[in-house]
Amino acid sequence: MNTEDEKKQERKDHRKRNRLRNKRKVHRLVHEVLGRFLDSLKQQMHVGICKDDCHLTDVVELRDLYQRHTTLDTRFSIDWNSFPADADPVTRIGILKKTAKARGQRKRKQIESIYDVLRSHALLDVDSEKRQTIVDFGCGTGNLILALAHLFPEHDFVGVDLKETSIRLLNERIDKAQLTNVRTKLSLIENFDEEFDIGLALHVCGNATDAVLSICVEKNKSFVCVPCCVGKIQVNRHCSLDDMRKRLSPSADQDTVGEVDMVSEEGETSPETTRDTLRYPRSALMRSICDENTFMSVAKLADWSGNQEVSAYEDSSDAILPTQAKEAVEIDRAQRCKEEGYEGSISLIKLHDCGLRNDLILGVIDLGKSDDCIRL
Repeated sequence: MNTEDEKKQERKDHRKRNRLRNKRKVHRLVHEVLGRFLDSLKQQMHVGICKDDCHLTDVVELRDLYQRHTTLDTRFSIDWNSFPADADPVTRIGILKKTAKARGQRKRKQIESIYDVLRSHALLDVDSEKRQTIVDFGCGTGNLILALAHLFPEHDFVGVDLKETSIRLLNERIDKAQLTNVRTKLSLIENFDEEFDIGLALHVCGNATDAVLSICVEKNKSFVCVPCCVGKIQVNRHCSLDDMRKRLSPSADQDTVGEVDMVSEEGETSPETTRDTLRYPRSALMRSICDENTFMSVAKLADWSGNQEVSAYEDSSDAILPTQAKEAVEIDRAQRCKEEGYEGSISLIKLHDCGLRNDLILGVIDLGKSDDCIRL
């Protein structure tokens, strides 16, 4: 007869086997979705690849749709020694945590990559005669916006965030760094309605990135977005931010994410998408392949950050599927921009040495020409 300890171990092993089965089931589902998405994307982009000549269910091929961009190949570098202390993330990210120094270095890498993208794609120039307005959506305490404001003194920068504490700290850093071309705005991203030339979003979580993309597409503006926490795009948003959102928009319905039925004058209901009604998957192409629940499984897997046995930073077999899930989410976002009539070209870039959340979506408006397809 089994002892109580043996029974506990049996129950523990049973739960472990169930978790493993569920994990494998989800992985098979995600693998199938990514394969079908890749197949449809290649057909739509007229790549002309014969189905019999390639393994369309091999999600590793999604990597072939990405440009490779490394900090070693950057054309424009940053001299951090010339920076005011309050505009340098290494000196301002705090010293209490053991990981603070490493985080500061990663922020530098991210800023260097975005700076290089802005310069190499002629979005911003240090000697520009036209003064442009650049908005950093979800600016936080200003690591990105302060660095760029120092590098581009001839342009104007606006930091937008819904956290009062972040805006207060950013204002303090602006004063200490003596930067006169930066201002802040306490606002929800979707409520921002000022004119601007370029939209930036560095690691604004979950559906906040989609709100930024919606604004830039609506206004046909260039954008540079580095998304993060794609697993947080669920309907309930960020529970910890609900109070702040209500204070900034007290009349807003906090449960309007997703598709909403709008009642027409004739009394009929029809789906309508606005800045506040973000629907997932974002693109019609991905929606033709999977429903919202399945897409959330893709997004959740995309947030994988390793475990005790496997590092997410290693190019291992365990990391391949989560990496491709993350890339597919960003391709879905880019595809949505084109379906909404974005008049610029869109590039999907994989950054190097910038941490796990290193997918960059770049939109470039060329007023003299329109590009009808995603540039991959």
